[in-house]
Amino acid sequence: SLLNSLSLDGQGLAGNRGSIELKYQEKNHYRVKLQRAWGDLQETAEKRQAVARIVLDTIARKIPSASSGEHLVKFSESELLEALHADMFIAAQIRDFSAVIERALLFLHEQKAIILQQGLAVFRSAMTITILPGAKGRRFTNGDYSSLKEHYLERNFQIHVMNRYADLGLQKIKSALTLVAAYFTMSKTEFVKMFFAGEQDMLDRATSAESYQEIVDQLNNGVQIAVVSARPHSNMLVLAGPGSGKTRVIAHRCAFLLRVERIRASEILVVCFNRAAAVSLRQRIRDLAGKDAARVTVQTYHGLAMRLIGASFSAHLDDKGEMLDLESMIPAATRMLRGECDIPGVERDEMRERLLAGYRHILIDEYQDIDQPQYDMVSAIAGRALDSENEDAKLSILAVGDDDQNVYTFRGANIQFIRQFEQDYNARTHYLVENYRSTANIINAANQLIELNSDRMKTGHPIQINAARRSEPCGDPVRIVACPDPLQQARFVLNEVKECRNAGGGIAVFSRTKSELHAIRAALETAAIPSIMASQGRGNTPLHRMREINALIDCTRQLQQSTVTATRLQNEFQGLECYAEANPWCRLMDGILREWEDETNNSGRTPCEAIDYLYEALHERQSEQLSDDEVYLSTVHAAKGLEFEHVIMLGRWDKHGSVLQQEEERRLYYVGMTRARRTLTLCQLDHATNPHTDVLAGSGIVRSKAGMLNEPSDQDLRLHYAMLDLSCIWISYPATAPNARFVQQEIARLTQGSCLHLERGGNNNRVFITDKGGHKIGALSNAASLEWKDRLRLIKEVRVHAIMNWRRDFLDHTPGDEYPKEWEVPLL
Repeated sequence: SLLNSLSLDGQGLAGNRGSIELKYQEKNHYRVKLQRAWGDLQETAEKRQAVARIVLDTIARKIPSASSGEHLVKFSESELLEALHADMFIAAQIRDFSAVIERALLFLHEQKAIILQQGLAVFRSAMTITILPGAKGRRFTNGDYSSLKEHYLERNFQIHVMNRYADLGLQKIKSALTLVAAYFTMSKTEFVKMFFAGEQDMLDRATSAESYQEIVDQLNNGVQIAVVSARPHSNMLVLAGPGSGKTRVIAHRCAFLLRVERIRASEILVVCFNRAAAVSLRQRIRDLAGKDAARVTVQTYHGLAMRLIGASFSAHLDDKGEMLDLESMIPAATRMLRGECDIPGVERDEMRERLLAGYRHILIDEYQDIDQPQYDMVSAIAGRALDSENEDAKLSILAVGDDDQNVYTFRGANIQFIRQFEQDYNARTHYLVENYRSTANIINAANQLIELNSDRMKTGHPIQINAARRSEPCGDPVRIVACPDPLQQARFVLNEVKECRNAGGGIAVFSRTKSELHAIRAALETAAIPSIMASQGRGNTPLHRMREINALIDCTRQLQQSTVTATRLQNEFQGLECYAEANPWCRLMDGILREWEDETNNSGRTPCEAIDYLYEALHERQSEQLSDDEVYLSTVHAAKGLEFEHVIMLGRWDKHGSVLQQEEERRLYYVGMTRARRTLTLCQLDHATNPHTDVLAGSGIVRSKAGMLNEPSDQDLRLHYAMLDLSCIWISYPATAPNARFVQQEIARLTQGSCLHLERGGNNNRVFITDKGGHKIGALSNAASLEWKDRLRLIKEVRVHAIMNWRRDFLDHTPGDEYPKEWEVPLL
């Protein structure tokens, strides 16, 4: 409020311009431009303060002495004018007394010294509504607002007239001038008949026909259109089956609010489950709404919580340079929204309004996956618990989700929240069940499986192929293939992958647990088929400490410019010595910088903002950069939200005892099945039951047995892969080794993928990391050495996964002078 006061200072004192230009950039970020010299700014503020003091004293004299609390005081402008003229020194500096009085009163109101008509006073109103004496106490009908409606319809009409003028001008300027002449000489009826024949519906909308066509009509799906074009303040729950276009619905709903309803972008908040979804949604909204979308807030839960409480990722690094527990940020944001804590200068009962800064509409993706803290924060934002007297303070809410895809209960997701949404928000439920992704045979098989669950919200609303494809062939049958054992399963999957590669398109192999994927990866490697193993979480390895990533952050920190663009950072990054296009860490950062370029429209931001964006992107990184050439190996949990032309599901799925566990496992298998677009192959093992494939039947299902294969060999397929994180490495070895300088030089020559070796040391317990020349360049920790020392002969290959930057002040103990300030550590 103080900055806002400075931006208004000057009225009646120093010209029409404020002392500063205050421009909103995004939540908690403003740009400030000085419009006066510092000395003039201070002088103007002192004048405003002196005038405000006289005004306040004049008002305060009307309050009875020895009284306290709030008092209703009536005063006139003439009384304030008289008080100002009485101070000859102040009066001599005033140019416009009315403007000065207005500014002083607003300043006192802004700083909570006085309350002007409960904060509703309007000094320069664009519209005045007067209730006639005879109308007091009666109910108003639509007829009473017909003039106001006509005003807005006329404004919409003028938008279309200007648009038609521009179109005609591009074709022939004479035609455009004819339209102008007709607009000022014809009646509106005659004008519409001549230039907008048959387009009356379009004229009622505050956007062009082309824009409306792109946002609404082209959806070509009745349910999607109903959701997208609903009234602005409608509360809706969309139960969206897999592949039914839920992301599309959210993006088009945002565009509808922006372009058709003319809702301000700063009033719209979109919350996504992960960063990848946020990036995708942000781009889709921008494609539909153009520049209108620039100020729409699209955030993950953690990103939103940190913005609400004014925190940043880079500010939450502990003494070891690792991220602190960010899970606490969401409850902290909720407490602030509820007014359960104090913010200096902000009353508790107005805290929510101040924090939300004008949000009026909230749209939430993957609502079935929210946990208790996320539910509480969404409830506080939307104003679920507010009483009827505060109805205007509630946000309209649209939630999209699917209880059939709730698979994260192990980390706190509660399916009950989506089931009570209708009651929580008095919402209308829509069923989005047309699948645009999979073939009819895949859809039918998935329906067979999930319909066995009794506790469902979409019972009676099966997924179906979208209308435009119903006359097409049903696609390849879903194959259920019996394999004798896991090794034969790996050989079968290898042959399947080869066939799928010939057919073209992305390929994924899904499993229940990560251990099942080792044999598949080994089989693919024997055929030189590239694969990528999905990340199973961040572990204890801080990504921002990787050599390439750390170099980019340090480079950004050292830039002297007041602002930098994404393109500038990309050029700087690619010029670093450690940069290599094929390096996966460089590929990761290239992708993040491209995202930042899209998000900022390549406009300048401060280096601090850039660094914070990089930290946030790294913390919320969910998946690897994929290419169609690589086979994606993943548990189903890690694959949610992805889709592939070809999906192969491995066969080890145990049958659980309780009904609740069985239904959750069935949902998980259903999620895996519905990732497939073109072909779906389901494996089962001869000596292990698969409760999911056993129940599938019908003309779209084909069962077969895998043949007995001899290649790759059993030995090749029994390979396992291990990633050694920080807990497995003796971090300080490169800094304290007898030949520390040489060790650090050798590590500097390593790159991601370099071959190394593990060997036992002289005391027979420590395991050392050696390079191809046999030089010791690192060592495993005590615990990891004990784990690996007797298994070294079984290791086929050791490669560098990453080079980690470490610093002396990250150590748990106080290091001696022999430690360098920083060094690098290879991770394997």
